[in-house]
Amino acid sequence: PCGGKVVTAGNGGLFLWNAATGALDLHVGVQVTRRRPRVAVSRGGARLFANVGGSIMVWEGGTGRLSRTISVYADDFVLLPDGRRLVVVSDMSATVWDIQAGLMLQTLRGFHYGNFRGFSRLTLALSASGDAVATCSTVRRLVG
Repeated sequence: PCGGKVVTAGNGGLFLWNAATGALDLHVGVQVTRRRPRVAVSRGGARLFANVGGSIMVWEGGTGRLSRTISVYADDFVLLPDGRRLVVVSDMSATVWDIQAGLMLQTLRGFHYGNFRGFSRLTLALSASGDAVATCSTVRRLVG
């Protein structure tokens, strides 16, 4: 679905790889502060996405130039197949965002995070057709 490109994040920034050859196509030097950063790549590697700090940042895949910062905290996010929208989940909501405008389009109805004790991590999954999103969380109880 991403046109043979894979994006990874780690010490030193974001890395765009050619999945067929294993060659590094692009390195974006950005400080990745999260232990498990969330990243995505659009079809053909045209744009790279990562949650950095309290925002989702968007870079041009050909140049590594920062093209947009979407000011929304994200536990996780998925890029919809149209390449124009993101679904973002945080501790209080699940929302759909227009990437180009940087605007929230809608809040997903029926989303419920719950009131868990201990640590919880939210994750998103997108259906193959792109018309359904599932959210889930892992709850860990603190012992001691």
